[in-house]
Amino acid sequence: MESTRDLLVRGVAAAKARLIGEARFYLEWLLRLEPPKDQKLEALYWLSTLVTDPDQEREMLESILAEEPLEPRARRRLLIIDGKLDANDVINADYYEQKISLPAVSEADRFTCPKCGGRLTYAADGSSLECEYCNTRQFFRRQTASLTNDRSSGNDFIAAMATASGHNQIMEQQLLTCQGCGAEFMLTMHEISTICPFCRSPQVVNLNIVRQMIPPSRIIPVEVGFPQAFAAARAVFSGELDVNQMNDVRPAFYPVWQFEMSGSIGWRLPDVDSTDDQRESKYYGEEPVDFYFVPVMAVSNLPGRFHDLVQEFDYNRAVEYNPRYLVDCLAVGYQIPLSDAALEAREQTVRDVTRRIEKRLKLVTGDFFINSSSLFIAQFWLTLVPIWVFHDSHSKQVAIINGQNGRTRVNYFNERDG
Repeated sequence: MESTRDLLVRGVAAAKARLIGEARFYLEWLLRLEPPKDQKLEALYWLSTLVTDPDQEREMLESILAEEPLEPRARRRLLIIDGKLDANDVINADYYEQKISLPAVSEADRFTCPKCGGRLTYAADGSSLECEYCNTRQFFRRQTASLTNDRSSGNDFIAAMATASGHNQIMEQQLLTCQGCGAEFMLTMHEISTICPFCRSPQVVNLNIVRQMIPPSRIIPVEVGFPQAFAAARAVFSGELDVNQMNDVRPAFYPVWQFEMSGSIGWRLPDVDSTDDQRESKYYGEEPVDFYFVPVMAVSNLPGRFHDLVQEFDYNRAVEYNPRYLVDCLAVGYQIPLSDAALEAREQTVRDVTRRIEKRLKLVTGDFFINSSSLFIAQFWLTLVPIWVFHDSHSKQVAIINGQNGRTRVNYFNERDG
């Protein structure tokens, strides 16, 4: 009699060769034998590739996800069936490499006064743009309530990872054409917000129309103005900072990947002599992970290398992204692709939950085994956070001021940090 493994191998080989009758024969035979879970799910997946009825395919895929919610192929295929993912955009991540040798041609939104055409600046009230000539204000609605973090508020991680957008970064050089004066100029250093060097009008790259890029979902508005930020920087520099030398100092927005981790992390003690009942209750178990949010800095050249400052922001006070928040501010796009940041978020979650298990078991790492195969990313957001950056040429130090709460960090500045 054929083993279930042999039936699966033959069935999958026939399915790949599109020998539909033969594939169904072996895979359906396998399912009648009540095989192990992994073989059953593999057989169901390949059977789903053979059917032509979308309802029947959906039924098989949902059967897979009912037993294994993390199965990426089934989730990806359902997204395609539901029209949430274009099959033509799906890539093979093992062979994909972004082409970054040439500047990208991008489009930007231009912000000028509707009354006199003058330059707009971000007003101190955080909810309007003010013309620096006629003082006309453009108000845009600022949310007062926190954004929800429910299961449908974020971006689908499986869909993003299936396409180039999950593996790309913002191009270091982008060619822009000013919508006001028509001049062409280059953006460098991954910037997504600038001022036209010819007509001085604010420009913000429209990431919603840049193909295979992930636009920001949220932004934390600036709540610490220049006077407060300068005072904090001057204090840590022992009063050496001269306000008269602070030309064109503006808040900078940096990108942060936010991940919602879910699932569980299993733990197991080394084998000991015990009954199965004892092993069940004392020697292995699971630590649930639900609604666990992990921020990861999405740039690699933050001055002073203060990448852990992402932990200091209150992301519950973020608002829906609006490009008007970037007017007259510096802003950079993400340099660390979603795929790389996701690995870091996963590692951080495993470390944090392992420490939680250590406390509960009163053991240290190495005294037990960890299994993170049931840990997954439920959804993600790209959030922009505000930072003030001050350099002291005398002491060669850099001060980073959190633009939301005013917390200050200082370190020696390395020219290679950018």
